[in-house]
Amino acid sequence: MAIHPVLVVGIGRTGCNILSAVDEVVTAEGVEDRFQFLAIDSSNQDLQAFAPESATTYELTIDREAYNCASESLAYLQREPELVPEAGTSRRRPLGRYLVDSNADSSSLYDCLLDQIKTLSEISSDPKLRQIWVINSLGGGTGSGAFPLVTLLLQRCSSEIEETVEIFGIGSLPRLDRLQEQIDVPDGEPVHYANAYTALAELRRLMDIDGETMYPIEIDIDSSPASISSTSLSINQNPFEGYWLLGFNEANRFHSGDSSQINRLAARLIFYLASAEANDWFCQGHLYSVAGVSVEIPIEELQQLYSLNRELGGLDDELGTLRNRRESIITAAEWIESLLRMTSQVSPADGSETDHFGGTAESLPIDENLKSDCMDLISVISGTSEPDSSRTDVFENRVQNLVQTNRERIPDDVPAEPAIRFLCASLLRKQIRQEIATHPLPGYLRKVGNKWFSDEIDETPQPEIVSQWNSQDENFQEWYENLLIRLQEQMENLQERVSNSLIPRFVSDSGQQLNEFEDDVRRAERFVAEFENLRDFEAYLHTQIEEVRHQLKEQRRNLEKKAEDKQEAWEKAQQRWARLSQQRSQLESSMEELTHQEGRVRVPLQLEEDAADNDLRNSNFSSLLSKGVLSKQDLRESLEKGIALLEEPVEDLAESQFGKTTGRLGIIAAEDDHSLLKGLLLNGEKKSGSLRRELYYQFKDIDNFVTGKQSSSLSLLGFYSPVSLQYTSEFGTIHQYHTDPESDVSSLLGSIFDSDLQERFAYPELLNRPD
Repeated sequence: MAIHPVLVVGIGRTGCNILSAVDEVVTAEGVEDRFQFLAIDSSNQDLQAFAPESATTYELTIDREAYNCASESLAYLQREPELVPEAGTSRRRPLGRYLVDSNADSSSLYDCLLDQIKTLSEISSDPKLRQIWVINSLGGGTGSGAFPLVTLLLQRCSSEIEETVEIFGIGSLPRLDRLQEQIDVPDGEPVHYANAYTALAELRRLMDIDGETMYPIEIDIDSSPASISSTSLSINQNPFEGYWLLGFNEANRFHSGDSSQINRLAARLIFYLASAEANDWFCQGHLYSVAGVSVEIPIEELQQLYSLNRELGGLDDELGTLRNRRESIITAAEWIESLLRMTSQVSPADGSETDHFGGTAESLPIDENLKSDCMDLISVISGTSEPDSSRTDVFENRVQNLVQTNRERIPDDVPAEPAIRFLCASLLRKQIRQEIATHPLPGYLRKVGNKWFSDEIDETPQPEIVSQWNSQDENFQEWYENLLIRLQEQMENLQERVSNSLIPRFVSDSGQQLNEFEDDVRRAERFVAEFENLRDFEAYLHTQIEEVRHQLKEQRRNLEKKAEDKQEAWEKAQQRWARLSQQRSQLESSMEELTHQEGRVRVPLQLEEDAADNDLRNSNFSSLLSKGVLSKQDLRESLEKGIALLEEPVEDLAESQFGKTTGRLGIIAAEDDHSLLKGLLLNGEKKSGSLRRELYYQFKDIDNFVTGKQSSSLSLLGFYSPVSLQYTSEFGTIHQYHTDPESDVSSLLGSIFDSDLQERFAYPELLNRPD
């Protein structure tokens, strides 16, 4: 697609703003090398704030002394008030003309324009391709007053270097819809309507809109550049190939969305016409109006939706992980709690355990294999008569083996070695205690005592277990130790009697008695050794249990804290999930509806609940159709809505001498979407309700499909031509009141009177101003 070399000249603040919008559009389209930008304004601050960085800037300056002299000699300045320093033109159109016409700027501005055209001619050798666009507001002061003279200077510059260029203009102006039916003064600043009226009146004559202009027209120049020998510029024909009016709502002038829409529309218009292959219809020297609508895929919202889906999916995983982790921690804590309760009945000194999770000792989910291995250990140790040291060695070795073979049978977060040690020691201690309680030592000692002592032996106390010992409960040990002492004394007495006897021991009664007594004592000592061995091993197990109990309790407390932390994290994640889910629902609802605002129509999308993220940055309408994200019916309805919104923004209220205005539809779309759009717009019957009927009802024809790089949107441009300024946007009503001797425009515009209008004409040479 060939792009015309284009010079865009923005005059005044509005012109600079539109210049920036054009720069953004052509940069996004990748054709910025085909465009030049020149920003002209009377405020350096506005040039810095609103003009694009790529633009050449030119500040219009004024000499106050020269202005005071010129205000007496120049007809268009004779009614101007004194100059206000640093106030720009204060929305005075004649002053806007003078800023270009003055000694301070005329020559240097001419040279600047000449350089711009020379640079433009270097881009392309084909003179038919070169375009110059002059952009400004018609309702302000600088742009509205300066644009006719700047246009004539551009025309003169191109003639001087014998370069052919096509000059187009864009002027924004406030709309005055149904002015006669209004009771109140129209919204906004009345001065903007007054300036627009006078600018339109001069433009009408300059372009010979009504066919009554008598060329040539001489425009006086107060300070002509050296290359212009005369004191005037001669206009021999319409200087514009076409002039475009952009109507806007004055009430929304300070609304950023409304002004941005106008700027984008002007930028798309310039890009479209610079890209158009045929230019016969818009180069007829007519006045045109344009409306624009952008039909957009809500790609940012779609990306946001996919981002929300990803984030919610991540939160689902996070919530599941937190929930599972917390359940695992709770299971471990309950397991430890139940394990600790195993000894609560036999260890009342520990107190009653508080179960945070509500588990019971009976519900301890110990693996049956682990239980079996522990019972084997008990059988091995309780069946041995080895000393205590041997039992502890066997216990330690077996515990380590069980840890290695049963680690996976212990819940996660439960330390395997302490848990298995505690379990084995508790079960084994229970067995040892039973052996202590049923040991034959107490009964045997009482039997022996009763056998060898004449006095009756005291009642045998119950043997104590180590964990229940205290300073007042040592009766059994004292009892059997005293009894052993008496037996030892009795045996010594018998031994002495036998040694003193003359009868040999083996035949004497005393000797037989001593033998029997010694057998009883040895058996008692063996029972005592066994009993003490059991007591010592029970004490060892008790120590093991209490040490590990402390570790397990500490681990349980840590797990309870971790469970609380996981619960808190889960609740926060759940709250975030709820917020994001609500955002997603709202976003889905908005994306599934066809909406429009500020010149934009948003296409509804068919959203899947678990839509996968794709590379959406380069997605176009055709690709989304193929993916099922967009339906052809929704696209058709969006196009219908967009076309319906392309109302003529600056409308004639009656037919002009050219006849009623006709419309053309222009489209900027990604190349891959051209076939799809042509099928929707051009195919089908012209029957009621069809898109083609809607198209032909409003527009005479589709002008062209211009290729753009913005794949997620397309631009619909409604071109209306020709427009007669006699009726444009009801400014004819102002003209009727202004030219009627018995009426005054103040009845329409409030603070603006007929005399105020007279002072706002900047080019009296172009028309005979009303008296």
